[in-house]
Amino acid sequence: MEVTENADGPLALVDAHLDWCGPCEAIVPNYQTLWFNYENPEIRLSFWQCNEEFLPAKLREELKLSVVPRFLIYSKGKLLKFTFLKLYK
Repeated sequence: MEVTENADGPLALVDAHLDWCGPCEAIVPNYQTLWFNYENPEIRLSFWQCNEEFLPAKLREELKLSVVPRFLIYSKGKLLKFTFLKLYK
């Protein structure tokens, strides 16, 4: 993902979401709290958010973005891991 190649730190956490997704909306306040309050000088981490609807279809397919919300972890522009959140009652 091109944007993460220009990230401030060696690690980038990307929140891939959809605006109309209820669970995605529920996560936003917690993700933004982490983003604005993150302070660990030993691990430089930059935070990004992207709306999957605006990603090119080829990129969505490559990343297998079929479940949202999804968090992608990049190191120096290379995808390390992706996870999705399971909500339980």
